Amino acid sequence: MIALAVGLAPAASPARMRVVAAPRAQLMVSPKGSDAGPCTRAQPCATLNRAYRVARPGQTVEIAGGSYPTQVVQVDRTKLRTTPACTLGHQARCVVFRTEPGATVAIHGDLVVYGSNALFLGSGPSGFRIDKMLRSEGTRGSATSHNVSFYRLNAAGFVIGPNHHITIKGGDFGPNYICGNGGTGENKVGPDGAIPRQWPHEIVLDGLRIHDQNSYHLDSCHTGGLFLISGYNFTLRNSVFSRNAVYDIQVQDFTNADCCNMKFGQMHDVVMENNWFGPPVRGLDEPNGSRTNDRQPELQLDTDYGGFRNWLIRFNSFYNGPDIAFGGPPSFKNIRVIGNIGDVPRCFAGAPGLTWADNAWRHGRCGRTDMSIAGYPYRDVRIGSEDYHLTGGRAVNLVRGKGRDYALRRDIDGQKRPHGRARDAGADEVISPQH
Repeated sequence: MIALAVGLAPAASPARMRVVAAPRAQLMVSPKGSDAGPCTRAQPCATLNRAYRVARPGQTVEIAGGSYPTQVVQVDRTKLRTTPACTLGHQARCVVFRTEPGATVAIHGDLVVYGSNALFLGSGPSGFRIDKMLRSEGTRGSATSHNVSFYRLNAAGFVIGPNHHITIKGGDFGPNYICGNGGTGENKVGPDGAIPRQWPHEIVLDGLRIHDQNSYHLDSCHTGGLFLISGYNFTLRNSVFSRNAVYDIQVQDFTNADCCNMKFGQMHDVVMENNWFGPPVRGLDEPNGSRTNDRQPELQLDTDYGGFRNWLIRFNSFYNGPDIAFGGPPSFKNIRVIGNIGDVPRCFAGAPGLTWADNAWRHGRCGRTDMSIAGYPYRDVRIGSEDYHLTGGRAVNLVRGKGRDYALRRDIDGQKRPHGRARDAGADEVISPQH
């Protein structure tokens, strides 16, 4: 993979995480270790998979600094029992992998996890680097991966299969250039066509930077920021998208109806909140393509493959804006678009099952309580350097609706909402003496 300079603005601080002091690790993995050993500090293992098998629930495995080949953590049937979520502060029954303090861990390939009840902790922006993909892979039935969290990892991209209770928090994903020059695959969340009637669910992406997802030959190798294929109970929050080809997010049931005589259906029961969506760009095969606005919506919901239900899209900052129904005829059930900022989208006025409220759209309105604004109220709209903190204007104190859909308590920086008379539209809540 070619390492290119990434001009991401350090403005937002998504995924504010409480750091919990960990006890001294009981087990150890090292590039100089051997899987024939007991995985102790004196005799460390060579692979994460061996350490996962040796570890008991609640034990910590420390990963020594250095370079590792692709790591595959397989199913261990002694660790399938459902536990409370494996998250920071709730890891007592999980196998915890963490980088050695002050060390840099580099996996030259993929990190593939089929195992369950595990927590992977990186030590910072570059403390745990995966050259290719973070892959949360599924298997059939109760053995599929569940209760796994990944914190502060740095990779080219990620894939989540038909698993459940999977969290990725505070990571950096990109650059990732497919179709040539050692590229990998695209970021996606979706089922496995060989495993019928099994969907990803209870998936949380929180505080990610997804950037520079592009292609050397975009016409033949289509890609974008994140592809959501099918599943339910999916949350995306506090995340920044920048310089991704064609789209930041595409939602489309791309499964094959010829397999098993079924399709999996559009993703449903989705929350997208407090995200920055930089405009999609063109392919790397075009001159200056990675810095040219492709003029496509950042969020694209493809109704060629069925309608959408139970979506809440709130307090996001767009540039081009969302498209909640492209392709086939619009079909909505309980779709709420609340408190966002961006270019005015297609409104599908009067469509049943669709609510627009308290959004700030450039040059137009979709709902009665929406606001039309003349320009973007952001600090910086340069592609690759987006800073969507508000500079003031009519988006401030705009969101006055009542009820759970409006009651988001924090912004992308973790600051309290509301700070003034009402909540601000977009991902940022202005904190100032004048507010």
